Amino acid sequence: MVRQISLSVFIPFIFISLFTVIACKNSKPYQTPPVSTQPNTPDSPGQDDNNNNTPDTEKGFARDVEGAYFCDFIYSPEHTETKEIVLTAETEKTIVLIIKNFSFASSDISDFAIPGIIVIQKTSGTADNELIVHNLSGKQEVPLVIQGKNIPACFEIAGEISGETIRLTLSVTLNGNSSVIAVSGTKRSDEPSQPDIPEEGGNSGEGSEGGSEENPPVPEEDYASYITGKYKGDLKIEQTGTSAVYTQEVTLVSKGINKIELTIGELIFNGTSLGTVTLPDLAVSEIPANESRYQIKGRNEITVSQDGFPTVLSINITGSSNGSELIFNATASVTATDRIDLSFNGTTHYIPSSEAAILSIALESSYIQTQYFDIAGNSFYYYPVPRTSQSELRNIEPVIAISPKATIRTSDGRPADLSREQTTYIVTAEDGITRNQYTLIKVAASFSDKTDFPLDSWTDFSAYSSPIDWETLNKQLSEIHQSSPDITVEGGDFPVKKITGQQGSAAELTTLSLKTGASQTLLPGLLFTGTTTSTLSVTSENISYGILYNGKRPLALKGYYSYAPGTEYYENGHTVTSKKDEGAVIVVLYQVNNPSDKKEILRGAEILFAPNIIAKGVISFSETSYPSFSPFNIPLTYLPGKDYNPSKAFYRLAIIATSSNDLTFSKGAPGSKLLIDELNLEIETE
Repeated sequence: MVRQISLSVFIPFIFISLFTVIACKNSKPYQTPPVSTQPNTPDSPGQDDNNNNTPDTEKGFARDVEGAYFCDFIYSPEHTETKEIVLTAETEKTIVLIIKNFSFASSDISDFAIPGIIVIQKTSGTADNELIVHNLSGKQEVPLVIQGKNIPACFEIAGEISGETIRLTLSVTLNGNSSVIAVSGTKRSDEPSQPDIPEEGGNSGEGSEGGSEENPPVPEEDYASYITGKYKGDLKIEQTGTSAVYTQEVTLVSKGINKIELTIGELIFNGTSLGTVTLPDLAVSEIPANESRYQIKGRNEITVSQDGFPTVLSINITGSSNGSELIFNATASVTATDRIDLSFNGTTHYIPSSEAAILSIALESSYIQTQYFDIAGNSFYYYPVPRTSQSELRNIEPVIAISPKATIRTSDGRPADLSREQTTYIVTAEDGITRNQYTLIKVAASFSDKTDFPLDSWTDFSAYSSPIDWETLNKQLSEIHQSSPDITVEGGDFPVKKITGQQGSAAELTTLSLKTGASQTLLPGLLFTGTTTSTLSVTSENISYGILYNGKRPLALKGYYSYAPGTEYYENGHTVTSKKDEGAVIVVLYQVNNPSDKKEILRGAEILFAPNIIAKGVISFSETSYPSFSPFNIPLTYLPGKDYNPSKAFYRLAIIATSSNDLTFSKGAPGSKLLIDELNLEIETE
């Protein structure tokens, strides 16, 4: 009898014991902590007994962005979902971002919280027409519960809230694979629904905000961040009754909490140009009588070159700015008598961009077979057409789009050379401060487009044989025999053997029982595409499923089988009389970012439920007229929102045949036999 079953039925049957253990370890939902209002005491963390340390927190803007937003989640050009986002203050400067009814990797996650998102307020425009923008950024690792299993996921948030509009980029890295979700929407005008985040350990604190009745110290506010930018205006220089006025640019750059660096485009001292002069350490403070204006004050001694000689110039400066206008007076002197007086009055000229990203990369050449841009990892992988010469690769020029006003160069200053193993680019933002590095990596791995997987060719070893182009556990068992002669093997001698098949040779897969005293380990007959670690401890996690594949779109797997279950069924070492063993054939197509990275290869039981799976098919066998062969056909089902495009992504193809269908090696019947022959992958013909 042969049964075609869906994965939703197959997984609980195979992995019920594994998932029971995992479910017991599921982490509790994230709890939003109250905004701290406790003052530092000598015993408080972050402050010593002498009260010399500053508070750990600084006043922020988390509460300014609280609320609910209706947003479009764009997973791909063909896949958009509307969801509600709720922002809740976590501390003065951070929020918890809750996504209502979140879904990812074809799984419904329900309400989902990402803590620790930093909120920074920026302003632009003029004093009469000031625009407030709140930037959101953060990177957190939060587990996703997918099909009952906690899987660590890295979430990176970047975006802004301007008025009632929110725009975010949500990057999700799961099992080494990255996805980018674009989010945009507007704030709800009615009362938002509350996030389903249970409280633990006490109440939320009625009365004073944050649950504290004490008055907290006012954290230091960073006024420097409000006035950064470029200002253009008149710089007046006076000395001994003479004066001159120059049009100058003055740049203010934040250097920490209420510290700023001031740069004058050109300073002329005693008739000599000193070039660009930078004052690296000035203090910024609030002007009590004018809440929208901030004082700049400080004295810096800098070394300049005057007439070819180094000269120490002392500059004392006092001024103010509101973010759109800058005024200051200063004295620059070498001695008490050798000095000039400066005055500047300018307005915001231009705030340089801090964006430094590669937005897209393309290799427009027939010599490139596959190319993939891992945006989250700042890596671009390309696979040349086999037998492409070095000179042909060297002549390919990447087409790269970068952030506006940014610049790009290779790390060594030489032109890009795609014949090398990798090329590194450095993108520098317009502000000259922000830099990001991107790497172009040539893939040297071998790909397969095989469709026929016969079992006619075998390699003979001293104790066993193995089919060519397939992996088995024969070598592992041979090493166990040699190192541990006290281990008793029941059910057969090796898990995979060569026999006469439907046509030519075939593979006989047998579930074995390995016993040492009272301890038992099941070793299924396993035939698969992939690799395994040679180890004396055979576990499912030592098996890596899948070979690199870039052939035509797979549609189904066909072949011949015969099956007979063993007589005594075990679960975790205990006999279960009510169950019978089943064999299975599994075919899985999944995507990888870096085909050379072995960490991306799916291992053990995750081959059935990993989020980067593109298509899969499973067939289960119970009893047949063993040893007569019968045909089988396994259609591949492509998951919603997933597609196969070997010119823009990399894939691995896993074909697995097993005499006991539990891939965790914890359930099965010794002596179960599955015969497999003439496997053939059906592909698209167009």
